[in-house]
Amino acid sequence: MKANITRRRVLIGATGAISAVALAACGEAETKIVTKEVPVERVVVKEVPVEKIVTQQVERIVTQQVVNVVREEVPVEKVVEVKQVVEVPVEKVVEKVVTKEVEKVVEKIVEVAPQAPPVRFVFHSDHTSGPRGAAMGWALDNFAREFPNIDVKFVLSPDANQEMIAIMIAAGTQPEAVLMPGWFAAQFLTDGAFTVIDDVLQKHDDFDPTDWYWCPDESSVNLVNERPFPHRDGLRGPFHGLPYQGNLNVLSANLALMESAGVEFPTPGNWGIQTEFSDALRRITDPETESYGLWDSGTLVSSNAISWGWALSDEENLMYYNKDATRWTVFDSGADVGLRMLRDFVLEEGVVPSRARYREIRGDAGEPFSNGKIGFFHWGGGVGGPINRIKDRFPWALIPLPEGPRGPQPQKFSDEPHLITQMADLRGNTEAVVEWLLYLAGPKTQSRVAIDRGSVTWRKDVVRSPEYAAGPPENHVQQLHYLESDNPAYQQRMHPAWQEMVAQSGYASNSKVMLGEVSVEQGIEEMLGILDRYMEEHHDRFLELKGWAESQPNPVTP
Repeated sequence: MKANITRRRVLIGATGAISAVALAACGEAETKIVTKEVPVERVVVKEVPVEKIVTQQVERIVTQQVVNVVREEVPVEKVVEVKQVVEVPVEKVVEKVVTKEVEKVVEKIVEVAPQAPPVRFVFHSDHTSGPRGAAMGWALDNFAREFPNIDVKFVLSPDANQEMIAIMIAAGTQPEAVLMPGWFAAQFLTDGAFTVIDDVLQKHDDFDPTDWYWCPDESSVNLVNERPFPHRDGLRGPFHGLPYQGNLNVLSANLALMESAGVEFPTPGNWGIQTEFSDALRRITDPETESYGLWDSGTLVSSNAISWGWALSDEENLMYYNKDATRWTVFDSGADVGLRMLRDFVLEEGVVPSRARYREIRGDAGEPFSNGKIGFFHWGGGVGGPINRIKDRFPWALIPLPEGPRGPQPQKFSDEPHLITQMADLRGNTEAVVEWLLYLAGPKTQSRVAIDRGSVTWRKDVVRSPEYAAGPPENHVQQLHYLESDNPAYQQRMHPAWQEMVAQSGYASNSKVMLGEVSVEQGIEEMLGILDRYMEEHHDRFLELKGWAESQPNPVTP
């Protein structure tokens, strides 16, 4: 049986063991050697870590320590070694690395850009109600949140706003920004009444002219005066404003009247002006139900008579007047056929109501198409008004324009842009006004315009969006096809005498031709006489405007 051995007992007992062996060897004459193996105790060393949780951690480790080795040679043939191993606790200090997350407060000095100083300017517009008013209200509210330092004082323009703004320009009290067509600016540009902003626009990295379709001579002075023009390539300066209220020749159709008359939805190649289209007008017209095939305003620049005539004429690229602005070409090369067709539709066939009949059939909707009495109607672009008036009275859609031998009647572009006046420079707030104009012409506001649909948007990203393609009305994606048409025309309104000569030409829905008081030949002769006289009398002003445009930092006049 093993005894428990302490270190003290090992030291005391070692000598006694040796003496006993010696006495046994000498005690007898005949020595009998008995070999006895003395086992050596081997103690397995275990490291028993003892953790002390302090700043330093202490571990207790058991190590092997050999206390003594006794070696003795005895007269035997075997040497026995006695080796004793004891466990001796030894303290071992172990440093344990502990990861600890520490919040470190670092004081850093950052230079902050100074807050933009407050700016205030006056803005005139007549977009206060209906779909256009909704979009403008949205723009004003959101711009105020995004640019809190810019205060836009919105002023409602009256009905006669052109006359009022002209008086204010003469008195030097005009607003810094105003919604106004290009023909208005054409009267005052050479006098410095409007501010050219190309240099300010170049400071905006996000201003890319190719983001828009281009309608010349509205927010810029281009004087292209010919077709085709690169309307898909983007805006061109010099700019005295930015585009906003787009207008197109938009043809809508009452699908219920078409169905009841057996008229198929038109497709390219099967919608001729003098064939399928004219036949559809006749089939829809019904005196008993007071239904008519078409409503046409009859005005010189918006009437279908002009576009039909250009599509059917011998000249592919007719415009209102020639490149040099010396005479009107609107009825050249057989283009008078369109006016003859419209006159006959009103006076001979009765498929287009007269102005007097128009008032009788407009009903509570305010106009005859929304009242369900017209098969086809040409809008100026935005269809938000009829959307609100028609509601669920009947299904309707946008459709392709009818065609001549070369393709669809030319699409007609016009725009009512936001212009920036000289007052912005005088008051030192040009950059703030430009920020506002960019916001109105940019994707945020134009996406809102696309929702309310009070006008056509020129923004390519917006007009190509799925939201813009969706109804109402059905086939609203036709707006994109109108803008992408191959050879559109535009109204050439960048002429100092534009508004006056058009108003005085006498060609409106109640003109002598439409009333049957004069023949088509007599009416055209009278109109062209007035128009060309104005061109001659104001040609010097046109040349002055052209010279002014060429002298600007970004001239693009060919």
